[in-house]
Amino acid sequence: MSNTDSSRGTPNKPSVLREFEFYGGCIRVKISVKNTSDLAILDAALDLEADEQVLHFDRCEPEYPEKKGKLLLGSIYPDTDRTIAFYLDPLICAKEGTDINCRIFFKDAFGRSDMVQMEPLKIKVICPIFRTEHDINIGRLKELISELQFHDSKVYTLPKRVELTELLRTCRDAVMLHDVRHIKTFKTTDERTYESWYYGKTKVTKKDLVIKCCVRRETESIEVFAAGNDPSDITGLLAEIGRNLAREFERLGKVQPVFNITIKDSIIQRSNLLSFCDLDGTCGGNVVIEDSVVQRTNIASWNETAQKEGEDERLRKEKEEQEKLRREEEERQRIEEEQRREEERRELERAENKEREKQEQTERWRKQKEEQERLRRQKEQEDRALRERKALEEAERRESERQKARQEEERIAKEREELSNVEKKTGSSQIKFLAVALLLGVLLIGYWVLAPGPTKSTPFPFPDPPIGQNTFTNSIGMEFVQIPAGEFDMVSPSKEEGRNDYEGPVHRVKIANAFYMGKYEVTQKQWREVMGNNLCFSCVAVSIIQWRDVMGNNPSNFKGDNLPVEEVSWDDVQEFIKKLNEEEGTDKYRLPSEAEWEYAARAGTTTRYSFGDDESKLGDYAWYGANSDSKTHEVGQKKPNPWGLYDIHGNVYEWVQDSWHDNYNGAPTNGSAWDGDGSDRVVRGGNFYGNARFSLSAIRGGIAQGGGTWDLGFRLVRSS
Repeated sequence: MSNTDSSRGTPNKPSVLREFEFYGGCIRVKISVKNTSDLAILDAALDLEADEQVLHFDRCEPEYPEKKGKLLLGSIYPDTDRTIAFYLDPLICAKEGTDINCRIFFKDAFGRSDMVQMEPLKIKVICPIFRTEHDINIGRLKELISELQFHDSKVYTLPKRVELTELLRTCRDAVMLHDVRHIKTFKTTDERTYESWYYGKTKVTKKDLVIKCCVRRETESIEVFAAGNDPSDITGLLAEIGRNLAREFERLGKVQPVFNITIKDSIIQRSNLLSFCDLDGTCGGNVVIEDSVVQRTNIASWNETAQKEGEDERLRKEKEEQEKLRREEEERQRIEEEQRREEERRELERAENKEREKQEQTERWRKQKEEQERLRRQKEQEDRALRERKALEEAERRESERQKARQEEERIAKEREELSNVEKKTGSSQIKFLAVALLLGVLLIGYWVLAPGPTKSTPFPFPDPPIGQNTFTNSIGMEFVQIPAGEFDMVSPSKEEGRNDYEGPVHRVKIANAFYMGKYEVTQKQWREVMGNNLCFSCVAVSIIQWRDVMGNNPSNFKGDNLPVEEVSWDDVQEFIKKLNEEEGTDKYRLPSEAEWEYAARAGTTTRYSFGDDESKLGDYAWYGANSDSKTHEVGQKKPNPWGLYDIHGNVYEWVQDSWHDNYNGAPTNGSAWDGDGSDRVVRGGNFYGNARFSLSAIRGGIAQGGGTWDLGFRLVRSS
């Protein structure tokens, strides 16, 4: 009978396999600890727990060093295991079953302590119930011993100076508590060995069982032997007889408590006095049936010298056989040890190869990322150079227009002077009228050329959303959804695959107040609504920042009203927020803090993405490298997260308010922005050309606050 189970932890924890069987009157439990991870497990130790009132620990194979009740298994390399067989001696029957528990303590490859627990193993030790209706003779007894498949026994050692007949009666009393039949009792003529045989049949299954009690003066022991066709019946029967023996010995008060020793089946079989007797009940040698005068007819003809020589020859052969078995066992152990060492060497080599391949793969990824970053920066520099060249050309054109305007003013001034001279000479009112009309016409033309674009009207306060309203649309059509207050664990867990050091440590953040967050990323149309046409005819020298002032109505690389605005720096966004607050007569618009952004992005989830851990679903929620065709897309085309935010994964990175820090040690826990001394600011989300990892809820990066790229935009929040 066996039972196999696998208890598994996380991918970095070992698995525990188990099975058990009834063996040699004991229960043999095999436990295998297998390392299924890519890294070695260090200092593994096994702690086995069982009810000592039901099961007695006898031994384990192979032997391991022990410390504080735990077996020290040592290091377990990837894809290898340690298997231990425990031999447990049942002390009583346990029909309802008893649990065996096992815990494996270990350290991972980085020295961190951990533990995995085996699922409890329930073992039932059932005592058979007998109903024996007839006797059998010696002939049938010998037939049963040869026919019955399983033979097991237990031996109990006793103090000296105890009468063998008294011990035999004690054993008989323990056996006869069951409904079995006594067959025969044999003894040696020197009365130093007694042997009683019993026969029984189970009540329900009608199976035959044979029991023997053997008392020996040489070993001061009682052997209880059982044979049957069901090992569980034999194990339960031996446990029940052992318990009854203990009770009888306690009642006698003349012996100390018994304990078990292991006896091999070969020794047990050689010790049977039954083998000296024929089917008709006649016995040879010094063996007789108790209370019987029947002996072998030729017993007187036996020669004591021949007996001694035969005994010596038998002992010599036994010794030779034992020596042969010992050498074979040593050779087998040597071969197994060599095989084990060779397997460990191969496993270590495989582990080293895996580690080397992992490092090479990491290096390839790093170089690929560096090449992508180099190409991105190169394109960014080319785009900036193109914009600067256009800005300089525009500045030169405007300067040319200013010069023409000055020349026109000089011409008009000269004409005015000539007209004035003519007026003085002629005094004609008509000439004065014509001069004034000409002057007004020139001034109108100059005003039309030089006048700035239309300006916006004085801001009128835009009303706040009613308390409790879940959505809100502002004066330029920006839609907001309300994000509730709450708490969450920020950034990715330490065991997440591919996690970077700057994404930790995990810390608890509390968002005390609800706030409104942009349903979509800010679009190019909304940018133009706020920033307007910032033409400046008084500018002489034009820098990149001044060019943004000039071209602020749409700085994006990809053009489209509903595309997200990009190529805007963190400083540009602050100017946008300032103007929007001025237009609506408020101060509540701002960038989200990094904590607010991730809290809203996760939307109450703890998975890698807001929709779960299944990377294959990312295309339903985000524009990224696998589906974007290397460009931005109109906002709101993909599915939203659980709180109604669109494009929270992918499309363009999004500015947040926080300064860049290399990790979260010392970060605020109240959801506020974390300022610092550096000029880099944090960006979150993902972009249209990155892979799936760059769209995780916890992914983060840092960019100089004065810089802008074609994959970087923003969304706003509005304080409640």
